[in-house]
Amino acid sequence: MTTEQIFTIDTSVIDHARAVQLFRWVGVSAISFLVWDTIINIGDEVRKSSFPLRKKKSYLLTVLPIGKVELIWSQPKTWICWVYAYVRYFGVAGIASLLILNSNEHNRLGFSHGICLGWIIWEAFLTHSLLIFVEIVLLLRIYVLYDKNNVLLWILLALLTIETLILLGIAAYSIPRSIFSLELGCVVISAPPLNLVAWLAPMSFQTILFMLTTYRLFNVMKESRTLGMQSALFAFLRDGLWAYIVILVVTILNVLMFRFQDTPLAPLLFKWALCIVAFTGAHVMLNMRRIYARIPDTSIPTGLLTTAGDIEFCMSDLSGSSAYRSADES
Repeated sequence: MTTEQIFTIDTSVIDHARAVQLFRWVGVSAISFLVWDTIINIGDEVRKSSFPLRKKKSYLLTVLPIGKVELIWSQPKTWICWVYAYVRYFGVAGIASLLILNSNEHNRLGFSHGICLGWIIWEAFLTHSLLIFVEIVLLLRIYVLYDKNNVLLWILLALLTIETLILLGIAAYSIPRSIFSLELGCVVISAPPLNLVAWLAPMSFQTILFMLTTYRLFNVMKESRTLGMQSALFAFLRDGLWAYIVILVVTILNVLMFRFQDTPLAPLLFKWALCIVAFTGAHVMLNMRRIYARIPDTSIPTGLLTTAGDIEFCMSDLSGSSAYRSADES
């Protein structure tokens, strides 16, 4: 045996070890961020505002839910509260469960092909359910902004249904045809190109929602130049903008990794993508309650959406975009 043969190193073993370590670090960092964000916002979920409860309820306050000055858990439970719980806490628990896969390098847990396939199906369910619930909340925001326009609501629901069917169809087609590594811990390292549509379909729907929000804001600003950066409508746009951009960036990076990365590192950003979806969905709902809770009750004419100094979500009484005026104008 020559000296060159003695000191020859199998680079594939080194690459595999690096991939395993990277998967572990990325997974732990993603769930750590989500747990940290959950902990620091628990106080906002349970605290009560010192402002008196408004006597008049509105559609937006009932549906979203901003009907009482308590932020989340001090109020009577509505279905949207359980949506928040699902996105926030089930999201944390579900993503944390995926860390089991990160500890299964070299398949030391003894997973069979069938068990690994079950984990992949669980990942797909968690991903799609988080996306759908977050999009339902964003859809309701649009419905309220457009004065409870039922035609628009049914169009958006139809688009959401189409998206859901697309996701289910792609999952049913792609999962059996995906290649996953037991050595890396049931990690999908190759998927059919059609799988990319599973990310592009939600982003297309969210792009439509964002364009509708922006269009509504511009129309209102034309009619009321006093609309400031502290207005509730501006807050709607702000939350929609940052949520859209953050999810878009993470989704594009995740898609590019799967499209152009031919190594086991292709799904490296997958857990971060899940965490960002859960993070943005929870904060969109929580921020809407923060806006309402920090505003003292005042006498506001029915049908106004005013600046943050005098905010009143009387959406059930709106008759058109002209209803959006500032308190100063009234």
